[in-house]
Amino acid sequence: MAGNLLDFSGKNLTHEAILCICDHWCISPEITALDLSGNPLGPSGVAHVAQYLYMFPNLRTISLARTAMRTEGLKALMQSIRMVPNLEELDLMENNLDSLALFSLAQHMLRMEHLKVLNLSCNAFRDTYCDQEKFTITLVPDDVAIGFMKMFSLCSGRAPLLETLYIHQCHLIPQLLKALMGDLSIHIKVLDISGNNIDAETRRYVTQIAQERHMAGLVNDPEPA
Repeated sequence: MAGNLLDFSGKNLTHEAILCICDHWCISPEITALDLSGNPLGPSGVAHVAQYLYMFPNLRTISLARTAMRTEGLKALMQSIRMVPNLEELDLMENNLDSLALFSLAQHMLRMEHLKVLNLSCNAFRDTYCDQEKFTITLVPDDVAIGFMKMFSLCSGRAPLLETLYIHQCHLIPQLLKALMGDLSIHIKVLDISGNNIDAETRRYVTQIAQERHMAGLVNDPEPA
């Protein structure tokens, strides 16, 4: 532990290891940041961590990037997110989250009223639902994925302090990106949508919306030469 940070990042912790660690945690209101990034916890490991979040009632930052949580793990995390009412930053980068994860996030935005930064980069929100237990990959129709994105966009306003959204390299097709921009919270000032291979028309549309909303930090792919 360094300062108010509980740092287990990059320790190669498995589901079994995090079970043991969590069982030795005690209520620690002084902890404001929890970093478990870069550990292969899997959905069950993240779900177990979620059950122990009440131990850290003053958490402001949670990093679960690259923990292989998948959408199942995210759902469990969202069920417990009310235990950390002061959460300001949530990093879910590179976790094999699919379009169904957007639905879960939308459902629980109201519980994250202090959230300022949300990192969803490097997740395939477009078209796949992965069931690792059954070893199946199901193609989610574009209209379903677009519906989930619209719901996430509309509900983003339920977190009125949300100012920064990273959604870099998330396989966003133009329709998904337009769905995101349509009802996105007017409070968002920094938006990273780079790495999504969008066409020039959609790029211009996004730029126009950003300008109309006085968005200070739009990170987009440059116009092709």
